[in-house]
Amino acid sequence: MRSRLVNKLIPFTEPQRLAIETVQDQIWSLYQNLKTYKTLTSEEQQQEKADLEASFDQIFTQNTSFETLNQVLRRLNRRS
Repeated sequence: MRSRLVNKLIPFTEPQRLAIETVQDQIWSLYQNLKTYKTLTSEEQQQEKADLEASFDQIFTQNTSFETLNQVLRRLNRRS
């Protein structure tokens, strides 16, 4: 799971901790949406695919207040 690298980060300030927590919540939400996507019919999947791609892009291209987190997100985005 992609969140593993995010989970390894150690925050030093409260804003960094909050940034990590927010990204983790976003990743888990995307994961839940992907699980739901797998249960849809082909026609429903076609409609949902763009939303999932947009969510992925939003999560893994965002800039947070924690530069190390930003670097991890960019690295994960390049891997996809």
